[in-house]
Amino acid sequence: MDVADFYAHALTKHIGWAYEKEWRAISERKPGELPGFADALFYPEEIDAVYFGCRVDPKDRAILLSMLTGQWSHVCAYDAVPIPKAFALEFRKVK
Repeated sequence: MDVADFYAHALTKHIGWAYEKEWRAISERKPGELPGFADALFYPEEIDAVYFGCRVDPKDRAILLSMLTGQWSHVCAYDAVPIPKAFALEFRKVK
């Protein structure tokens, strides 16, 4: 897969999910960076909400929820809950 194909796949969602208005951030690895994930700096006011997927590790969820204080206290948190017999999720506010 070439770089253009990668970005086309990584940045494309099915139109049925457009209501989520999701933003995705992708950056290339810097020289000397190890493979995997890296932190990206952003301003607290750039984040409105955190959405936890159905299979989020409970420990990770707890850590992230505990961080939503102080300058992050305005951030809402939601749990994804599968809707039985439908290919859909419901998001329930937890903070």
